[in-house]
Amino acid sequence: MKYYCPQHLHKPIKFLFLDFEDAFVFFLSLLLFGLVFDLGIIGLVLSIILTLANVKLKEKYPRGAIRHVFYLLGFMNFKGYPSFLVRRFEE
Repeated sequence: MKYYCPQHLHKPIKFLFLDFEDAFVFFLSLLLFGLVFDLGIIGLVLSIILTLANVKLKEKYPRGAIRHVFYLLGFMNFKGYPSFLVRRFEE
């Protein structure tokens, strides 16, 4: 059985010319706009715009900043940390 071993371990996984996260944003928004809202070409254009905005945000802010915004908005939790609603935490 053969396993894939990347040549450079620090480089992110690429899908075509996008990072995996950017490709995920593109396909998820394409699915949302194209199929759910039935927008067709307009959905494709909106997906490209959202993907480019995601790339620009990732360049502007440090790694993990978007995850922290989602944590502060209550959309995600960090393992081993209290809920975002807890303002004072004592061990």
